[in-house]
Order: sequence, then C-alpha cells, then structure tokens
Amino acid sequence: MKLIKTAALTAAHKRDLGRLEDACKNGADAPVRFPLEDADLTFLLYETTPPARLAAALFLIMPQIPDSNDAAECIAYTHPALRRRGYFSRLFEAAETEISETDLLFPVCRGGRGTLKALEALGAEFSHAEYRMDLSLPGRGPLSGGGLFAVSRPQAAAGLQASPPPQSRNRDAPLICAVTQEATDVFSYSFSLGNGEDAACHTIRCGTSACLYGLSVRPALRRRGIGSRALSHVLAFLAREGVRLVFLHVSGDNLPAVSLYKKAGFRIAETLSYYLY
Repeated sequence: MKLIKTAALTAAHKRDLGRLEDACKNGADAPVRFPLEDADLTFLLYETTPPARLAAALFLIMPQIPDSNDAAECIAYTHPALRRRGYFSRLFEAAETEISETDLLFPVCRGGRGTLKALEALGAEFSHAEYRMDLSLPGRGPLSGGGLFAVSRPQAAAGLQASPPPQSRNRDAPLICAVTQEATDVFSYSFSLGNGEDAACHTIRCGTSACLYGLSVRPALRRRGIGSRALSHVLAFLAREGVRLVFLHVSGDNLPAVSLYKKAGFRIAETLSYYLY
C-alpha cells in the first residue's frame, strides 16, 4: 500500500476520489459528502498491486480558529470491497500525528452502519445530531432587503460604538450591514439598526460555494424578523460575489434556526450524527 498526505489535491487525486465516492454510494452504507474543497489535509491510501486503485481516503478539517478548543472534523472512506483490512486504522494513525492535542468529530449519515462499527471499535461516543442545509443562489443581481453594505478589506473594521438600549431601537429601521474581509475567503457581517451590533454572522468561500456559520441576533431583539433580514442581506451579497451554493450546519435540536433557514429557502441535504473521539 502507498500512503499519500497532501494539502492540495491534484486532478488525478480528484478523479480517483470520484471513483471511490461512486463505489461508496453504491455500497450498503450511506456516505457523508466528500469535502474536496473544505479539507485542510487529505490522506490517500493506494493499492500497489493490480488493480492499482484508491483503497481508502481520510479528510481532516481543522478548527477555524487556530489554538482554540474547537474539535477538528474527520471524514474517512474505504472502498466497499476492501473493508475490514485495517485501512481505516492505518489512515487514522497517520492523521493522529497532525491532531495529537485536538478532539475529533466524526460525522455519520443515516444508514452508515459500517462507519458506526469502526467508531465503536475506536471508542468514539455520540456527541450530537446536525443537519447540513443547502441553498442554490440565482445569478448575479441587485442587492435585496433594503440594507446598506459597507465592505472593509482585511482587518480594516473600526470598533463598534456602545449600543443604546435595545428597546429604543426601531425594528423597522434600515438594517445596515458592515462586511469585513478577515482573510482571502473569510468574511464577517455585522448588522445594526442604528448604533452598535444587533446581529452578526460569518462565511467562508470555497470556489462558487460558501459556508455560512455563526448567525446570531441580540437576545432582546429576537423573534422580530432581524435574523431573516440579516440572512437576506448575506445571501444577496454572496449572489453578487458569484456564489452559487450556500451551505450550513445546524443542530437538529435548534428548531427556531431550522425554521429560519427553511423560510429562506434552505433545504436539508444531509442528516448527520457526530461522534467525538
């Protein structure tokens, strides 16, 4: 067997991963989506005897904030015809050298019985359930929602002023959105009804896709439509920037958030159970 560790997949790697994904889709277990654009490190295990093929793969998605207490995400696949040969163990041992002090989260789709058996053997424990929700965006067009976008480039955002009491705000006032580019593909959005931050969220761009995370509204202003308006502004901004697919992960127990995203047009693409190691 030949083990390859890479942070940049080649066209040949992606071709081989596509074949592995197809084989896994036709197997008994339901596979989690291959995170070709999201992974920070990919481990590939190739057979060296004919028929030479990609036998197994493991993706590592590291915490978004370095040196934080957040867990890394680990997604692994083995060709259905080559399971129970220790390939996952070999990949996992190689990955462990990269995350020795970091907890790992393993997502499992419904029906992933083989994956569950491997995690049980590893000693991983159930953590929580999540939905992955997707939304396809239309082509480039005008911004909607009546908000004003002020885009600041890397690290140029000024500190927000002290906020007046939330009850003094007019919830029907224009929702101003200040967009800060934190890194090449990372944007932060701060929303205000007048003075101070009333809502916020973040996106990470991956080609023509974007991951939305961290949407929050000031507690005193919740259930007043602020979250829906803020989300509308972000989706309009992403559409204008050429994003065609927006995805996010939300806890299956967070019914208000799930309802908010469904009203915005998001649909559940995957139901995932996360196991912590």
